[in-house]
Amino acid sequence: MRKLALVVFGILIVASFPALASAQAMFGNLFTGPGAPPMAMPPPGFPGGGGAAPPHGCASAMPKMFGPLSFYAGYLFSDKKGFKYTREPQPDSEEPELVHEFPIEGILLATAGTFPLSDNFGITASGGLLIPTKTQGNFSEDGPVEIPLTSSLEADNQWGFLDAGGVFTFQDAGWACFQVLGGFRWDHLTSKQSISSRDAAGLGTFSGVDKNDFTVDAYIPYFGGQLVQAAPGSRFVVRAIGFPTLPGDLRFQTSASGTRQGQDFQTGGSFKHPLKSGFFIETYAEYSLKLMGDVSVGAFGVYNIIRANTDFDSFVELGQEAQSEQFKFTRRSWTFGGVLSYSFSTCL
Repeated sequence: MRKLALVVFGILIVASFPALASAQAMFGNLFTGPGAPPMAMPPPGFPGGGGAAPPHGCASAMPKMFGPLSFYAGYLFSDKKGFKYTREPQPDSEEPELVHEFPIEGILLATAGTFPLSDNFGITASGGLLIPTKTQGNFSEDGPVEIPLTSSLEADNQWGFLDAGGVFTFQDAGWACFQVLGGFRWDHLTSKQSISSRDAAGLGTFSGVDKNDFTVDAYIPYFGGQLVQAAPGSRFVVRAIGFPTLPGDLRFQTSASGTRQGQDFQTGGSFKHPLKSGFFIETYAEYSLKLMGDVSVGAFGVYNIIRANTDFDSFVELGQEAQSEQFKFTRRSWTFGGVLSYSFSTCL
């Protein structure tokens, strides 16, 4: 996550130098010529796009070298089961399923920019990082258990993404336009949990603490579409993207210590396996108003969900024989916040 934070910080630093625009050509509006069906402002990454609204549809009053550069700040949150993962043993096993459920929330900071390649096509780049807060959740065992437990879970979550893609204007109706989106996203999620457990009967037959480290790196190609409706001084964008599977890797490490029926114990284990199947869906909406000159402000909302599972594979536990387990996980969240955009006035 430190590497991701440095990369996102680098994007923010580069984005803060519009004076170097004529030399670097880092970002650009997705329109290049008057009279052509030019591109609208938002890129397909998580934040969307920004900038002063064009006079109508996807058209622009004048071609720009650099497209809207947008900065986003919003609150990301979920329900109590926003992050859920399950360790499932083989169907013929006598071991219970281990279920972890907790919310994910915090302040999301992101930036996005665009760069034109032709009248109808442009590329986009965006990145975001969650400033998390610790959350409380639940841990349970589903299935046959020797000692029923009462548990409390505390989670420290971190999430970030980097996104690059393309936007193609499929149809421009003057009052609005429809665009086709496609790209690639690196989605990195890390969650560290501390789970305190004791026997539910209160007889002192069990007490212990588990420390879990759960990490998912997803490498997501995506496609979708967006509708852009713009008028003098305002703009509305709605978008949906997704992919029917979730390529990536899952890594899990755990350690546990405590007392069981009067005997001290200490154990741990690890698991690493490619993600087998799943899906990714994201919907986005934004409404922006021109503030002054090339500056606009607005509000946005996002719903995001990813779900995946692994094949059964060996979970190596210290002091015990390797056992076969399957991991399943879901992460879903909403984000609402504000956007500040600047559309460069430099002409080609």
